[in-house]
Amino acid sequence: MLAHPQHTEDEVAIMLRWLLALEKGKGGPTLSRGLDGQVTAPKDGKPGTLLLEATYTDLGAGPAGSLSGKGTVTLRHRRLEAESAEVDGGKKAGKVVGSTNHGATLKFTGLNLANSKGITILASTGGAKGSQVEVRLDSPTGPLLATVDITYTGDWNKLVENKAPLGPSTGRHDVYLVLTNPKKGGGLMNIDWVQFDR
Repeated sequence: MLAHPQHTEDEVAIMLRWLLALEKGKGGPTLSRGLDGQVTAPKDGKPGTLLLEATYTDLGAGPAGSLSGKGTVTLRHRRLEAESAEVDGGKKAGKVVGSTNHGATLKFTGLNLANSKGITILASTGGAKGSQVEVRLDSPTGPLLATVDITYTGDWNKLVENKAPLGPSTGRHDVYLVLTNPKKGGGLMNIDWVQFDR
């Protein structure tokens, strides 16, 4: 008995030939394989963002017409400049985010931290001692991935690297850096950049 009794044996044979033609490397005249290739990022060594966009339109068939699709992927360097974030409770001042208060946030949109094991923050503080940066997902009160202790440098221009391990994460998220201090005052730190380490 046929698996699809509504079809004749000849129709089933045609369907099977078409299905077998889908095997890799055996595309028939009615089947077009997609393109593949490689994109090489610039080798200038400068942190930045690469936007990769692909579009596709098929030829359509009879009354069905053609179908189109489009996809965009943003590839970012692991090191993100602080001034590229959305800042609340601080000010972008040249190459740093400064004038930060307790509870200030830096928001980086749509990051995938799945392969990141740690975080490094280049920062200085000439004001409040004991400041920290909390790394949170999706909101300033979201799941906590890390807490980075910020070294007191005693000089707003003396930037040092501050590191912490990063908890696990999957998929894309908005990542919030929440600046905190036990005294809940202002003048916490200047942040130059943030790097998500492997």
